[in-house]
Amino acid sequence: MLLGKPFLTGVSMTADANDPTAIIRNLVTDPTELRARAEKQVETMLSVQQKVLSELESLLLGWFDRRHTGAEAIADATQTIFRSTDVAEAVRAYNHFLVGATNRMMTEALEAQAHGARIAKALASVLQPPAIEPPEATTSSPGTVQPPAAADERRAA
Repeated sequence: MLLGKPFLTGVSMTADANDPTAIIRNLVTDPTELRARAEKQVETMLSVQQKVLSELESLLLGWFDRRHTGAEAIADATQTIFRSTDVAEAVRAYNHFLVGATNRMMTEALEAQAHGARIAKALASVLQPPAIEPPEATTSSPGTVQPPAAADERRAA
């Protein structure tokens, strides 16, 4: 299985699909379809990896930038507080630092959510399980649809 999808899905099999020797024989005799499928899956995997890495890089660069800003802000606030001779000035410097820290934390949360959603979307595009189609229903009379088991039971009666 590659990226959540069966690797051999759609490969034409002339014998029983459960017979491993038939699968190998078909792959060896006609690898063109397999190569095309493998190339497409590798390209898809690389594209998704590129998107994920780009999002993580952007998230981390923003995080480091905010850490530098926070370190500078606390250094400035500390110097202002210790140099101040007025209590009001010290409280204003501390308040200014707290507002900035709160803004940085909120930005962190929003950025993490946005990047996480984009990463999940990129991964979901290739990790979706194959669709399972329900069995066909049989019609016994016009306008009446019965599941296959009920139709078989009716025929046996």
